[in-house]
Amino acid sequence: MRRYQAECLAKVGQYELFNHYVKFSRVQYFASAIICNRHGYYISDASMWIDYMNLLEYFHLDTHNPKYICPQDLIAEHDRLMDKKHKIEERLALERKLKEAVKNEAAYKEAKGKFFGIAFGSKMIKIAVIRSVAEMVEEGVKMHHCVGDYWNHEDSLILSAKDSEGNRLETIEVSLKTFNVLQSRGRCNQSSPEHENILKLMKSNMYRIKEAV
Repeated sequence: MRRYQAECLAKVGQYELFNHYVKFSRVQYFASAIICNRHGYYISDASMWIDYMNLLEYFHLDTHNPKYICPQDLIAEHDRLMDKKHKIEERLALERKLKEAVKNEAAYKEAKGKFFGIAFGSKMIKIAVIRSVAEMVEEGVKMHHCVGDYWNHEDSLILSAKDSEGNRLETIEVSLKTFNVLQSRGRCNQSSPEHENILKLMKSNMYRIKEAV
């Protein structure tokens, strides 16, 4: 059956899809591909089209409807749905982690509460100690790094650097033994454009953390 389907796609001229199926020995969305062909829609990027079809299924959209399966701009529609999916998954991940965070708030407050009033910055950058596990979880999800699990690091303190409009720039981990910045990471563990300025602010205000110990 799969061989027949692949050969059928070759016969009707859907060569990119045919080559994809031959390469991966897997036929996906054959009926949808035939519908595309009937409507004069040539699938020029088989891998992206299949990924796009997976997204249609994720959003429970009709994978036999030409309105969806024959997009004028495949890349744009694929990226739009992918971005929408990422936002949904980010929200669900945050909700799950926030439920878990409640269990650890008291322990975090007891361990790091004496630092909660520490905040400093400049005209463009505001830096403050993260004051709850829930806030730390949200920081990790929004910044796409693992700081959400750092609430129980006994010998370090976590701060968040934001711009003047409240947008997150970097998450900072400070050693409570050496009072050095262990790491300062922006979104996806990359440095933000303000990285050097953040480090300068941390250095000039480290005494605030020392005084609170």
